Amino acid sequence: MSTAADDRVTFNRRLFYITLFSTLAIKIVLAATVPITADEAYYIEWGQHLSYGYYDHPPLIGWILYGLLKFGNSALLMRSPAVAMSTIIGVGIYLLLRCYDQARAYLVAVLYMVSPIAVLGVLITTDAPLIIFSFLSGALLFKALKDNSMKFYFWSGVCLGLAFLSKYFAVLLIGAYLAYYLFSDRNRDKTRGFALLFLASLPFGLINLYWNYTHCWDNILFNIMTRNHGMQLSLDKFLMWVGIVVYLVTPPLLYYVVRHRRELAERVRDSELKIFVYSAVIPFAFFTVLSTTKDIGLHWPLSFYGFVFLSMAIYLTTRELVTATKFMAYFTALHLVLVTVGLVMPLKDWMFTKHYDSIVFTERNNVLWKDIKPYAGKYVFATDRYTTSSIMSYLHRQHIVVFGGGSYHGRQDDILTDFHKYAGQNILIMTKSTPSVADYAPYFKSIRIEKLVVANTPFYVVFGHDFNYQSYRDMVLKQIMTAYYKIPDWLPHRSCYMDERYGRR
Repeated sequence: MSTAADDRVTFNRRLFYITLFSTLAIKIVLAATVPITADEAYYIEWGQHLSYGYYDHPPLIGWILYGLLKFGNSALLMRSPAVAMSTIIGVGIYLLLRCYDQARAYLVAVLYMVSPIAVLGVLITTDAPLIIFSFLSGALLFKALKDNSMKFYFWSGVCLGLAFLSKYFAVLLIGAYLAYYLFSDRNRDKTRGFALLFLASLPFGLINLYWNYTHCWDNILFNIMTRNHGMQLSLDKFLMWVGIVVYLVTPPLLYYVVRHRRELAERVRDSELKIFVYSAVIPFAFFTVLSTTKDIGLHWPLSFYGFVFLSMAIYLTTRELVTATKFMAYFTALHLVLVTVGLVMPLKDWMFTKHYDSIVFTERNNVLWKDIKPYAGKYVFATDRYTTSSIMSYLHRQHIVVFGGGSYHGRQDDILTDFHKYAGQNILIMTKSTPSVADYAPYFKSIRIEKLVVANTPFYVVFGHDFNYQSYRDMVLKQIMTAYYKIPDWLPHRSCYMDERYGRR
């Protein structure tokens, strides 16, 4: 005769599998139908140029996409790691918690899997491998601590190293591990285990260090210096971060945290799950401090998001978990309605938004390509920004050069393109902005500008004849080198590729 507890397990198990497969189906549909974004196309191009490092970030996403590109370049295939990511984490949450309370384990996993981030997070960026390997590292460390297993310590370190090869936010997970080690009971085995963990992650950091040493310290300078220039105290940035936390954690869960605040510290101290609390709280605390001077992106804390839900198992009652899950399901359903409306809206209905030209550029790029394709072989194809070059490179499976200064983002083209080789050639530059003859005349013997109108949106094509490399070097490339390739004297380095190509003087 079944008991109420057995019935609850059976019901939650059924709910878990329904959620698992229904959310997976939704993600597959979204991945196949949402147009590839510029940043995704940028990373896909990394996969077309295999390297052990890239300008903006460490290389793991490029390696993954390199392997996937062997089988095609459809949006669904390219996004398959992101599609699988939240499903793997959802299953992982259940497996980690089932030995404590199987019914609650199913419920916490469902709570995570129906969150908007888990359902809608299908874009393939550097965050995808960071999120999954951060979670796997934390899960394996939990197993290592629970079983006193050197094997699990080792594999936790390997996953931590892979997370670091995805994005530098993995450093915050290292901080969380160190805080846990310092503020928990220690013994010889635990000390040996943590030493093994960090040693296992070390080779991955050395790969990235060597690439930076031989490549102008590109992603070190970009992430630590270039993108953080001009930081200053700002209440607006802090309030924006507070809004992100409320959105990600949701009001019901935050309310329950406050409600249980008095017994929370005691519950965490006595729980085997406290490694997950450290892995969530330390990074979120860091972002809270950083938000007083810098804009925090919604995606920044996502590699620690799964640990938030694992922490919920410590202090939420079953009834509170049910309430939070219902809220999360309705919240996500609202997101899906809005996304569906956006996908089925006619293109013309986006006309009055500020992103209309970008939407047209992506959705009607085949029309633009048809007009410029006859010039292939006669001109080098380019655009004036990395976003448009990335989209065209993805859609037409050939590298499209970035012409001009661009921005501090997306400078991988500096590595891929040697303008010295284009001296005397013709270059075709597509732009969304109205071009001025004066902007391009110094770099060509003659220029011609054509206007193309697609879906009531003007685009422009600059035909540059007989590229003047020397002028471009003196007026554009030297400014780029000064702005983005000024290596501090205290950093040892091999000769920078920009210096080798263009000369510093």
